[in-house]
Amino acid sequence: MTTATERPVLTLEALEAFDPHAPLGGRERRFCCPLSDCADKPIDAVHRSLSVNVETGAFVCYRCGGRGVLKEHWQPRRERQQARLRRAFALDRSPRAAPAPDRDGLLDAALAAAQPLAGTPGVAYLEGRGVSWLAAMRCDVWFSASFVGRAAVLFPLIDPDGRVVALHGRHLDDGEPKAHTLGHKHEGVFWVPTACAQPVLVLVEGPLDALALATVGYPALALCGTSAPDWLPCFCAFRRVALALDADDAGDRAAAQLAVRLRSLGSEVERWRPEGAKDWAEALERDGRDALAALLRSATGQARAAG
Repeated sequence: MTTATERPVLTLEALEAFDPHAPLGGRERRFCCPLSDCADKPIDAVHRSLSVNVETGAFVCYRCGGRGVLKEHWQPRRERQQARLRRAFALDRSPRAAPAPDRDGLLDAALAAAQPLAGTPGVAYLEGRGVSWLAAMRCDVWFSASFVGRAAVLFPLIDPDGRVVALHGRHLDDGEPKAHTLGHKHEGVFWVPTACAQPVLVLVEGPLDALALATVGYPALALCGTSAPDWLPCFCAFRRVALALDADDAGDRAAAQLAVRLRSLGSEVERWRPEGAKDWAEALERDGRDALAALLRSATGQARAAG
């Protein structure tokens, strides 16, 4: 029982024990009220004044005014905080504006010239980096014989609505620069399928880093740099996120800045740093898959110890 000044604590099991003949009903059930102001009333159909929504757990007694939520429906503290944050930030789930137009036509031309990886020099390049070209094809990675004038493996940058907003090309030769990007890089990321379905959403810098981590069971999203699209923090809201950016000053600074933005939207953030290598792709190419897996275990262990 409870006094009028206390929060009523009721469970469905307790109500059924108090009023064992209460009708089953559907979404709403009626019980005799066991709260202190009603407890002395007869337990019969006439005195079933307490209404319970069995889906939400909300209850109210129309005689004594007691109200609350059944104990089995109480939210843990973190869930209540998340619900308040959702209301406070009113995250925008409306359709997004169309991507900025490709005024020079360069992106459209590059997309038109792109070809499947199979049978191209892109296969040997990816395999030489330790990445399966078949796995890359499943991520819509393409090849171009002349991307900004040089052969390249092409990584599409996709926005949340599935539109290709940019192409990141990693050149096969040793020339500089090693890569070019056409389109609006700041509007999209490179997506590895199933990355968003994992318990931890992993963010990396380069597409090859994303493919490298996928080889050891951690599909990721690649920023193609250290800056995140404006929509990404809201996309990550209330999720567990690993910032697996490069192990250098730029990666550390970007991770620290992005962590602040993500935590302001309820994300749980960890820093996964590839100690002993510049990035995950370098570790895979240099040391192989088993060594990469060990490096990742070390990085996640250090992150959890720090947290």
